[in-house]
Amino acid sequence: MKQNLGKRIAGIMMSAAVLFAAAVPVQAAGNSAVTVQIPVTQEFTVSGTEETDGEFSYLLTGIGGDAPMPAGSVENVWRFSVADSGNVRIPIEFTHAGVFTYELRLDGNKAKNGYTYDGRIYTLSIYVSNVESGLAADLIVQNENGDKASEIVFKNSYTAQDAGGQITSGKGNPQHGSGGNVKTGDTRNMIPVFSTALVLSAWIIAAVLKKRAEYECE
Repeated sequence: MKQNLGKRIAGIMMSAAVLFAAAVPVQAAGNSAVTVQIPVTQEFTVSGTEETDGEFSYLLTGIGGDAPMPAGSVENVWRFSVADSGNVRIPIEFTHAGVFTYELRLDGNKAKNGYTYDGRIYTLSIYVSNVESGLAADLIVQNENGDKASEIVFKNSYTAQDAGGQITSGKGNPQHGSGGNVKTGDTRNMIPVFSTALVLSAWIIAAVLKKRAEYECE
């Protein structure tokens, strides 16, 4: 009777141990880790000849509080910069299986005149799973509409401006609407017209006086 009771207690303890093991995230064999490289591309175009600042700042935010972050992150937010047209890879190390979500967007707190900023927001889902060799990871990228994206691209640009903040053309000349139109208040182009009219008037007056003199002589 005592032997049967001992066997029953041992069976219950074994079952409890199996359930506990299933509830805890399983570490890869040998405490191995997997590093995911998140590729980010920036395209920067310039219209004008002025010197521009092509460096833009971005924010990678971990969602849920349990997402591993790159070194140097503060409160689940990592700031990084990309200069001109270039590519970067964001490394994140994972040490156990799970699903981890991030949000990637441009840091728009430093907007400057003449610059156009890409407002796209990407959602990154990283699926980390246990395999025989340790850990494996898959990256899924979605745009702000929830559609799957094949790449992460931000397109920023700069259009030259004059001193008054007016947008200028690629050669640095102000755009004033349709080409060839005379600006309001500009009388320089009217001088030739006035000169021609004055000469014509003097010629007509002289002709009239000459005709009158000939008539009186008769």
